Amino acid sequence: MLKNYIKIALRNIYRQKTYSFINITSLTIGLTCFILIMLYIRFELNYESQHEKAEQIYRVNVVQQHPNNVFRLSHSMVPLGEALIADVPEVKDFTRLQDAGKSLFKYQDNKYYENNVKFADQGIFNLFTIPIIQGDMATALTEKFSVVITESIAKKYFNDQNPVGKVLIMDNQLTLTVTAVIEDFAKNTHIDPDFMISFNTLRDLAGEDFMNNWVTTRLITYILITDTQNLADIEQKINQVMTAHSSTEVKRSLELEQFSRIHLYSEISDYGDIQYVYLFLAIGVLILVIAAINFMNLSTARSAKRGNEVGLRKVVGAKRGQLIRQFLGESIFMSVFALILALFIVELVLPLFREITGQELGFPGFSDWQFYGLLLFIAFGLGLLSGSYPAFYLAAFSPLRILKGKQGAVKNDVNLRKFLVVMQFSIAIALIISTLMIGKQLQFLQTKKLGFQKEQILVVPAYGGDFLGDTEPFKFELFKNPNILGVCGSILLPSRIGMYNNVTWEGAAENESIALIQNKVDYDFLDTYEIELVEGRNFSRDHSLDLADYNRANINGAMILNQTAVRKFGWDNPLGKMVIQTFGTKRYYFNVIGVVKDFHFVSLHHSIEPLSLFLRPDHPRYFSIKIVPVDIQNTITHIRNTWNRFNSEYPFEYYFLDDTFKATYQSEENILQLFGYFSLLSIFISCLGLFGLAAFAAEKRVKEIGIRKTLGASMLNILLMLSKEFTKWIVIANIIAWPLAYYFMNRWLQGFAYRIDISLYTFVLASLLTLLIALLTVSYQSIRAATINPVDAIRYE
Repeated sequence: MLKNYIKIALRNIYRQKTYSFINITSLTIGLTCFILIMLYIRFELNYESQHEKAEQIYRVNVVQQHPNNVFRLSHSMVPLGEALIADVPEVKDFTRLQDAGKSLFKYQDNKYYENNVKFADQGIFNLFTIPIIQGDMATALTEKFSVVITESIAKKYFNDQNPVGKVLIMDNQLTLTVTAVIEDFAKNTHIDPDFMISFNTLRDLAGEDFMNNWVTTRLITYILITDTQNLADIEQKINQVMTAHSSTEVKRSLELEQFSRIHLYSEISDYGDIQYVYLFLAIGVLILVIAAINFMNLSTARSAKRGNEVGLRKVVGAKRGQLIRQFLGESIFMSVFALILALFIVELVLPLFREITGQELGFPGFSDWQFYGLLLFIAFGLGLLSGSYPAFYLAAFSPLRILKGKQGAVKNDVNLRKFLVVMQFSIAIALIISTLMIGKQLQFLQTKKLGFQKEQILVVPAYGGDFLGDTEPFKFELFKNPNILGVCGSILLPSRIGMYNNVTWEGAAENESIALIQNKVDYDFLDTYEIELVEGRNFSRDHSLDLADYNRANINGAMILNQTAVRKFGWDNPLGKMVIQTFGTKRYYFNVIGVVKDFHFVSLHHSIEPLSLFLRPDHPRYFSIKIVPVDIQNTITHIRNTWNRFNSEYPFEYYFLDDTFKATYQSEENILQLFGYFSLLSIFISCLGLFGLAAFAAEKRVKEIGIRKTLGASMLNILLMLSKEFTKWIVIANIIAWPLAYYFMNRWLQGFAYRIDISLYTFVLASLLTLLIALLTVSYQSIRAATINPVDAIRYE
């Protein structure tokens, strides 16, 4: 019987090539999209799964409460971890991670800048699962000036030599001994340093003041809690420890965040987002639903063609259950075949999908039976869902009515097809509207005036060098090239300012304070970036008191504020007023000399915060060089040569500032690409189904068309007659899709402090585009039917 079912299924697929092609193609595309999305979701949900104790590890976050806002910080105080081990029995171990910044490493002739360098406690091996290749894990980070490196770093510097015991030079001054080599970290973890330097090294370099500082939040602290049943009590004990050691005027508390939830659920860290996981899962399911609707629609539409087959089978003794199994078997066969095709296609497009998502996605091993079992289950479920209505509908035909030619069309059958087509196009239209909205928002982000010059700015990172103590000679040499219009140094770039200090101000209420964002700049910062000064003056070499100096009595320097800070302080006349930085019991006074127009110093996801600029021309982290967009290569050569004369020990690196903005909104760019592809595929699948239904409708009405043409109907009349029904379905689909798209896009746009308005134009454009595509799809079949010779049409049947 099974062999007979398969033979009949293959025979029907061959006999109805067009409809079989449409069904298999739509199912294949739907499953391909779903598999790609499942690979992405699997990667996201498996973050930190390689760490065996991930559920017992917690990051200690700091919550700072100011009168008008709350700051949550992933960084905590340096001595916190050691104090928790001593005073909280539930805390079994800890580790601290301090970012060392971009550093220069050298071994013999190998010299490279490295980004991923951390100071870490020995406890990192007790908390996290870090497979070791060479060395002793128990003592790898106990001694001063010891470093643990990853396998790829070992090959990069030492080739095939044994790295253990070898010496690396960091920033031309720090000698580090390699004590262990570990496996490269998996891509789905945010604990992935290439270099781990022993924390005792930092203790030796920074001194006891750094180690005992309970005021400043400098590093990330992870703790291990084996009994996680009473987290509220443990949090209370942890806060008691901090209160006993810390005395700041800012109301501060600690909270625990589970390590395994940080990637998708953290409100602090900018990693993944569980909302995007839900979003893409919904898209995958919806595209599968569109494909299943195609199958069901075409199967029910073609059911009358198989009525005689059903009638004859029932006459010769076929039971209803046998017929149901036959039709369900056919749909499952097609679904499984589509799954096999989809797996091959996924393998082909996976490199492109990796590039779009930025994730190292791939098929799991065959030992992951859950993943492949889920795909097989979905294929079977899709076959059952798609074929269920046609199967039960066909099996219920009365053999007597069929053989008399009276089975006809059932009204409920037609209504179901209408409903399913409307549902299909509602989903497709909503996706198209969303794609257009995301594209407009992304264009807005990339073209909005930020309040500073970002084009033609070449950035040279300054990671070290003796010349940084006095950068004026370096800048003087750069200006010898006429294509260089401006040069400035700063601790942070104007597009990425995130450092802050707690401050109060002249005229503030008692104990009133805010977190004031800050950047340390030189004299030429405002001019180079063309930041508008709306009040007061710029920093000047003629005013020695402008220079920030924390050892100076009375006034510690000058400060330039943005307009938001002035409004926050409630000042009408800010010039000459004092801003007071607070560090525990210490106070530092800065005289306000100017006010700049608000500019966007973080992404447009966030509103502009109060900002201050200090004058510190020595030891900048970045040089910003404004150049003429002519003969750029020769200009860069001049900058490189000048750098090498002043700082030959550190390799020259550069990039253009406007390139960093692409990275800032990369996640939105990725979403736009994915939505674009999925929208096109959803409309393509929907139009495949529409094409099949149009072909079926035209085929059923051939005789009617012949009579109408005989009575004088033109081709346009026939075209309008056949297209009218489908056009009505698309209009109804738009009515459903518009409010759905508006709701979800409005929620998405709430994530941006600065965003576009939702315009009617976008909805109308998406609707017209969908209607045009649908009409073109239907028109082919309509024109084909309208051009049939009416004599042949009337003679039909």
